[in-house]
Parts: sequence; C-alpha cells; structure tokens
Amino acid sequence: MENRRVEFFWNRESVVEILIWVAVFLLLTVSSFPLDFYLSFSLSIVLLIGMILLSLFNRKFIIPFFLSKERFFWTLLFTVVIIVLMTIVFSFLEERILYYFIEKNRVASEVSLLDISLPEERKPFFEEESIVSLLGNSQTTKWKILILFLGVTLVNFLSFYRQRSLVAEQVRNSLLQEKMQMELNFLRSQINPHFLFNAMNNLYSLVYMKDKNAPDAILSLSEMLRYVTNCSKNNEILLEKEILYLENYIDFHRFSFENPLNITFEKYVESESIMIAPMLLQPFLENSFKYSGVGREDDSYILLSLNATNNQLHFYIENTICEKFRTKKEFSNGVGLQNVQQRLQLCYPNRYVLSVNELNNIYQLDLVINLK
Repeated sequence: MENRRVEFFWNRESVVEILIWVAVFLLLTVSSFPLDFYLSFSLSIVLLIGMILLSLFNRKFIIPFFLSKERFFWTLLFTVVIIVLMTIVFSFLEERILYYFIEKNRVASEVSLLDISLPEERKPFFEEESIVSLLGNSQTTKWKILILFLGVTLVNFLSFYRQRSLVAEQVRNSLLQEKMQMELNFLRSQINPHFLFNAMNNLYSLVYMKDKNAPDAILSLSEMLRYVTNCSKNNEILLEKEILYLENYIDFHRFSFENPLNITFEKYVESESIMIAPMLLQPFLENSFKYSGVGREDDSYILLSLNATNNQLHFYIENTICEKFRTKKEFSNGVGLQNVQQRLQLCYPNRYVLSVNELNNIYQLDLVINLK
C-alpha cells in the first residue's frame, strides 16, 4: 500500500506540477529583488500559498460540483466570490508583511549614543522609500494578486477541459475498436457457415454415392473445420496455416468429381513468420469454384498464385466463367466478396489494393496487401 502511494505521488503529472510551482515561486521572488531578499522571499511564499490553496479549491470543489456538471452560472459566481475574498485576504497579509519589515528596519537603523563615536555609518540593505511606495500603492498590489489568482483559475479550467477531451477521445477510440471487432466477428460469422453448408452438401453426395474418396474428404473437412474453429478467432494467424487451409479446400473439391480438376496453385513464401488475417483468401477461392465451371465444363480452370514477403502479400486468382454466369455479374457482386472487401478495409485500412477484371470470359482478381 505504501509503495502504491509513493508511485501515485511521483507520477509524471505530479512532478510536472511541482516543477511549475517552483518556477512560479522563483519568478515571484526575482521580481521583488530590488527590495530585499528576505522580504521578497516572504512575499513570494505568501502568494504561492494563496495560489496553491485556490488551485486545490478549484480542483476539489468548483470543478467537480459545478463545472463538470455544466453549471456555468454557479461556477462563475463561486469563482468570482472566492477570487475576490482571497485577493482581499492575501493583500492584507502582504501589507502586514511590508509593515513588519519597515518596523524592523527602523529599529535596526536607529543609532544609539554609544555608537556615535564609531567612524562608519550603517547603510540598510534595502531602501525604505521603495517599501513605503509599495504601501502607498496598495491598489497595485491588489491588482497584481487578482491577476495571479485569475491566471491560476484559468489554468485549472483549461486543464479540466483538456483532460475531459482526452478522456472523451479515449472513449471514442475504445468504442471504435469495439465496433470494428463486432463487424469483423459478424463478417466471419457470415463467411464460415456459408462455406460449411456447401461442404456438407458435397460430403453428403460422396457418402450417398459411396465414393471411395469419402473418408479422405471427411478428413480434409475435419482439418478445415479445425482451422475455422481455432484459428479464425484470432486477429492474425500464420500465412502457412491459411495456405494449408486453401490446399485442404482444393483437395476436398477434387474428391467431389470423378475427373481431374484443372487447378493450379503456385506459391512462394519468404518467411514462416508472415502473419495474415484468417479466412481472408478462402472466399476468393470459393468464388472461383462456384463460377468457373471446374468439374462441370471442359476447358475450365482455376489458377492461383501467392507471393509473400515480410512486407507485402500478392495474391492472384484467375478462372474461367461458366456458361451459366457469363451474362451475370453475381461473381463480382456476391455477398461473400463484399464481406471480404469490408474485412480488408477493417484489417488493412489504406494498405491494400484489390482489382477485379473480366475479359473474354476470364475472371481475374488481383490483391496486394502491405503487411508492415
């Protein structure tokens, strides 16, 4: 408990505030040096105590009970009353200190009969006339104290508004982060069941037809579900796991057709430590299987190319467009692809380029992500 108190006292804000008060005290002392060092020191101490008391009163009472609740009238009223009262009190204290030093100086400067024979004449350290002039200008002293107290109050209020602005900014950032996370979770919940339903339909067909590839298809589906269940909950996973998922996805679809599928997957990964958002590339591959006609039409194909370095990921996919969809735009406007684009914007804002091209019944998708 004691360590916690020490840590609280010596935090950064406390140290800065102490240094500011020390600087104010030195400025007040230096400004009164023409009078006397001890007199200047005493006057500065009194003013410093007044400013600290006013600052504490503002922060512990006026700001929490009035200003923070937007009670501007009461805030202004109490602030004016307190500043006026404290100005009167501390002006009186300053005058008392000046009278004391004048009286003390007069007593010290009196020459007794025993001192007449001394050749040297005592000269006071400070001129009495300068102090008397200060007493004659009591209004000037009051204005000086009033300005100092107003300055302290203004600094307290500005500090309060700055702190409230920082807290509001932190709250906004926190809410934005939560909103982004909710959007990501929602998009993932749309992508994962969409694939699962298709996979279960394919698996049902294999089992119903008593296909020999059914066990291998079940194993591939099991690996994919493990990836979806475990890895897709993280914000980032190793790129190699995403690649393994794509390979299992391709193998699973190979088992659904008797004839070999024209699918090529070229990949180059510079490092095993490259990270990527999970389930980011699979919807593109799923889109290609759906609209390419692979396994259903001759000369149909899917070509995938993935090139990844520590700084950049380049994913390219190309596929034919089957006869059924050649007059439609579903493959470029599907819900799955829109979800991926939203996830890209959330995970890699202003750090990716996604381009889609259709030419001569060939669909091309090119994605470049700056990973750093």
